Amino acid sequence: MDTLSIVAFGTLNIVCLFIGRYLGKREAIKKDMPSVVNPVKVLKKHKESKEVQYERQRTEIIMRNIDRYDGTSMGQEDVPGRW
Repeated sequence: MDTLSIVAFGTLNIVCLFIGRYLGKREAIKKDMPSVVNPVKVLKKHKESKEVQYERQRTEIIMRNIDRYDGTSMGQEDVPGRW
C-alpha cells in the first residue's frame, strides 16, 4: 500500500508540473510577453549596440577629416582610438 501511494503521488507531481507549464505558456502568449528573458543576452545586445555607435561616430570623424584636409593639420579633429 505504501508503494502504491508513493507512485501515485510521484505521478501526480509530474502531471501537475506539466499542467502548470502548459497554463503558464498559454498565459504568456495571451499577454504577448516573452516567457523567458535571458539577462546575459540583453546585456550583450546593449553592449554591441554601444560598440556599433562608437564605430559609427569614429568613422564620421574620419570622413570629415578627409573632406577638410588641405595639406596641413589645420581644422582636423582628433580621432578617438582604442589603442
